[in-house]
Amino acid sequence: MDLIQTAGLRTRPQQTRTCIVYNGETGEIDHIHTVVTMEGAPVRGQREIEAEAMTLARQQGIKLTKPKTLFVNELPRFRPERRLKIDLAKLKLIDVD
Repeated sequence: MDLIQTAGLRTRPQQTRTCIVYNGETGEIDHIHTVVTMEGAPVRGQREIEAEAMTLARQQGIKLTKPKTLFVNELPRFRPERRLKIDLAKLKLIDVD
């Protein structure tokens, strides 16, 4: 993991978790939430991160239909033309053609 330096302090992320909130019937992604925990900070549990992801999605005006969550280790590189969704059979993040 990369070293982060802020205001003279040097620390490293100890954990990065990415939670995807998606429609459980279609696989369409509603919200992507990433939590970075720095060294020395308490590690947050999966349920807490899921709840926060859904709360933030709703606060942004996203109507969640049959919401489900999936944690991924890594997101693909961002490209404006790229469209992603969840493959419901394999429960994995895929590109939409």
